[in-house]
Amino acid sequence: KHIVYTAVAIYNGNSLHTFCEKTEVYFKDISSMIDEYLDSGEWMGKAGSYGIQGKASVFVERIVGDKDTVIGLPVMRIKEFLDYLQGKS
Repeated sequence: KHIVYTAVAIYNGNSLHTFCEKTEVYFKDISSMIDEYLDSGEWMGKAGSYGIQGKASVFVERIVGDKDTVIGLPVMRIKEFLDYLQGKS
């Protein structure tokens, strides 16, 4: 497994709000799949050398947390936070 952290900063008026989301990604045994994946070149330029939404999705056994955090932006958490800010106004 590995752990992905995605940090978010939202500037609202004169206030800066930050938070960090964590997701655990558990992999299958990828021994028989890795050569084909490396040959595809999809791993290049990606943090962790894979995109969970791409060909490497077959490597993933399960995730604990929000898949969007692994992709790069925890959309639901941001929406919840923006709704909270709107309710404070």
